[in-house]
Amino acid sequence: ASNIGEGRKSEKDSEIRKKIKQRIVLSLHGGNMAKVEVESEVTGNVWKVEVSPGAAVSEGQVLIILESMKMEIPVEAPVSGTVQQVLVQPEEQVEEDQLLVVIDAES
Repeated sequence: ASNIGEGRKSEKDSEIRKKIKQRIVLSLHGGNMAKVEVESEVTGNVWKVEVSPGAAVSEGQVLIILESMKMEIPVEAPVSGTVQQVLVQPEEQVEEDQLLVVIDAES
């Protein structure tokens, strides 16, 4: 019976991870850089913030870990670049579509 529950948890976890979205908008950096805004589509709490402004990040690197429905949900960098802003802190509640991190993407 525990295997069935674990399968459902994995499926639900996967669904939530897919809901984390990133939105890319052009920035005024001489046209060579893009400002990438990383948002959350899930309501939850910030459990950990793994980066700070000025940090170099690689695509796929974990930026923030959210907690929602007793699951840890990593929010990953959609691109490589430099963290410009971190707009949340641990224990803060976040809402759907809330901006979490801004990254200056490498060109």
